[in-house]
Amino acid sequence: MDMKIGRKYIATLVAILIVVVVGAVAATSIGPQNGQPIGNGSISGNCATLTPSQTQALSGTYNGAILFDCSTFGFEGWTSFSIGCQSASTCQQTPAFTVGSTANLRATTLMLGSYSKLFYYPHATTYPFPGGFGGTSCSASIGSVQITGSPQTVPAGEYNYCAEFISVPPNGLAMFSIAWNSV
Repeated sequence: MDMKIGRKYIATLVAILIVVVVGAVAATSIGPQNGQPIGNGSISGNCATLTPSQTQALSGTYNGAILFDCSTFGFEGWTSFSIGCQSASTCQQTPAFTVGSTANLRATTLMLGSYSKLFYYPHATTYPFPGGFGGTSCSASIGSVQITGSPQTVPAGEYNYCAEFISVPPNGLAMFSIAWNSV
């Protein structure tokens, strides 16, 4: 028995074949994915909200300093057995900002809030906390550089902030704000 497909069915068979092939491809594809932005070798912030090394300061007139980074489980080296964060391997520490290659930078938005001075310092110097931190003086900390708003050459690396204060208002310390631009 000789079976022939009539010409009127060929267009229908081609359309069915196309639907089957396109359906198979669509069933094995995934939706759009977005990668993280990659810096151009200049500077990139690692979070929008910084994590302080302490959450309370008693009101009064005295010198002090607080460190800031982008950690999600408290500041560097901080441990809490209740949340299972006892070491760098279980408690990922993230620097406040990263400079991909040595760059000339300027702090273009520098509002100090309740702080008198703001510094940046190498991220690695405070692990385990407090590392080389000078206690009440950021300038006594290893590798710290005061941020003045003038152009500064910042070497490639990962950095955190240190903010000094000379008094704590009754409502606590107001946060500083900073933005960097290439010069």
